[in-house]
Amino acid sequence: MLRIIDSNFDDVSNYNVEHNVEKLFDTIVLKGTPTERKIIELIEKGHWNDGNSFIDRFGYKLRIEELSTGAKAILCVLNCEDIVVDTIECGLNAISAMICFCKSGNILLRINKLCIDCDIEDSMDDTSIDVRIGNLRFFDLSALLEYVNGGSYRDEDDIEEIKGVVEHV
Repeated sequence: MLRIIDSNFDDVSNYNVEHNVEKLFDTIVLKGTPTERKIIELIEKGHWNDGNSFIDRFGYKLRIEELSTGAKAILCVLNCEDIVVDTIECGLNAISAMICFCKSGNILLRINKLCIDCDIEDSMDDTSIDVRIGNLRFFDLSALLEYVNGGSYRDEDDIEEIKGVVEHV
């Protein structure tokens, strides 16, 4: 599951947080998994070439180091599951892709309201996710958005447990 640590509420000193996405990205080796390829398609509007390069939206071959910080952050989440990746430098598209496509990993996010990039949401085959915030685990994107944006955020006891949609951890 993707675990979201909310820096507005959670004590981040309890976690192994990496604030420098570029530094962390330099430590990973991309394998060209279907999810890695999907991220490059969604964020860069390009496609995977090999472990050292990708083809950008204009058809140019670029070094993998030239990916956007948002794409690098997502790829770090996918490949460094024991590290909490800070999303401070990520745009809405990258945060949306993390929530929609990362089935594991950890992110540090400053949550006030949560919205999902429509292009990212439309690219999902279904709205199933696997996201944990606090002691709640969400398996449905709509349920997560309703929880965060519906006025009861952080009132975990007021949330009804619905198997396969929202569960208390």
